[in-house]
Amino acid sequence: MKLTSILLGASTLTMAFAAPASADAVSDFFKGKQIALVHTGGPAGGFALYTRILAKHITKHIPGKPTAVIQFKQGGGGMVGMNYMYNAAAQDGSFLLMPLPGVEAQPFLHPKKVKFDIRKTQWIGNVTQMQSFISIRTDHKVKNWKDATKHVVRLGASGKGSETYIMPKLMNAVVGTKFQIITGYKGIMGATAAMEKGELDGRAGGWTANMRPHWFSQTPYKTTLLVQSGAHPVKQLYPGQPLQVKVPLLKDLAKNDDDRKLLSLVTRVLARAVAAPPGVPKAHIQALRMAFDKTMKDKAYLAEMKNRRLAIENPMSGAEVARYIDGIASTPKRIVKRYIAAVKN
Repeated sequence: MKLTSILLGASTLTMAFAAPASADAVSDFFKGKQIALVHTGGPAGGFALYTRILAKHITKHIPGKPTAVIQFKQGGGGMVGMNYMYNAAAQDGSFLLMPLPGVEAQPFLHPKKVKFDIRKTQWIGNVTQMQSFISIRTDHKVKNWKDATKHVVRLGASGKGSETYIMPKLMNAVVGTKFQIITGYKGIMGATAAMEKGELDGRAGGWTANMRPHWFSQTPYKTTLLVQSGAHPVKQLYPGQPLQVKVPLLKDLAKNDDDRKLLSLVTRVLARAVAAPPGVPKAHIQALRMAFDKTMKDKAYLAEMKNRRLAIENPMSGAEVARYIDGIASTPKRIVKRYIAAVKN
């Protein structure tokens, strides 16, 4: 009995000293470090603003209080950044990436171009969930999604891996719309500017910042919202701007369960996610996840987001994002085959 008590006591002491030592090691690593928070979209627009504000606030919650620098790595609908992070970036926690919405379905579409394993990517969290809309000019003859099955609508997209391309392509395949998608625009704001000039009839994507007052400051809106993606219909476009019109949910346009599963792959659940390379030590990942969760409750962070009128809808922890990713990666093969055929044709 005495020997057992001595051993248990020694074990308890070992654990007591090990935890602070581990925490100190993490703090020592991050102290004086500069963390790169890399954005896979363009430097303009709401997404970049989310990245800048997160970088400003998250570092004070990371042990050792490192500094942060914003970088941009565009291309391939976000795949350039993801591939770089997974294979070439520092595997120590000093490199974090915010992928474009739709990253979870990229391995289905581009197995040869995708150089990352979505399940082995380590997820830090997700700032907000959002909706994508297909929005067109009000002077176009198309006034609802059914009209778009009869008339051609020119939409702008950044690339074939982007939600701005995938959403209308799936609608063409599943519900028979006639969207003509023109790629090569520099981010969502590039397509929005072309829409305003009349170069395009519209575009897919969210409405979170910058040009929103111009389009939605009055009713009727200066743009027609044909359809919205997501798990549930939204009540507001962004904080302070309630949705004044009824916009159908994309998955509700499905005629059967398989169509519904297919259309459900178009989502902005991971609208503002944060990812880390696969080789980052677990202790560093844990520290970054804790810092992210604390940031989502940080009064100064929340105040700045409110002041900027940026939405925070159902933020997700790193563990929640990982579970969501596992669910998408487990999509039945028959649905994946239809997804690939619809987007690539």
